[in-house]
Amino acid sequence: MICSWNELFSEVMNLDKRERGWDKDNDVYGGYEIFLESIGKFADVIESEDHDEIRNLFKSNDQWLSKNKGSIYQYVDAFPDEKLSKLLSIAESLIK
Repeated sequence: MICSWNELFSEVMNLDKRERGWDKDNDVYGGYEIFLESIGKFADVIESEDHDEIRNLFKSNDQWLSKNKGSIYQYVDAFPDEKLSKLLSIAESLIK
């Protein structure tokens, strides 16, 4: 059994790697821009700056308010930024 797993892992490690890149026109990225890229279609809600819509988005799934990877908390910790801090304030207003 272990031999089978080792063979599988070996095959996976030898697969071609995928190239990844940000879908932006310039080379300057901040935490806010990276956060928007990471949330895909939901970025439109954040960019609207409509606090009610952002609250509705954050209430739609517990992951938005979690302190796990990919949440606003992770981005604020890694990229202190005014726009991210505003989003964090909206998120925290829902928790209190």
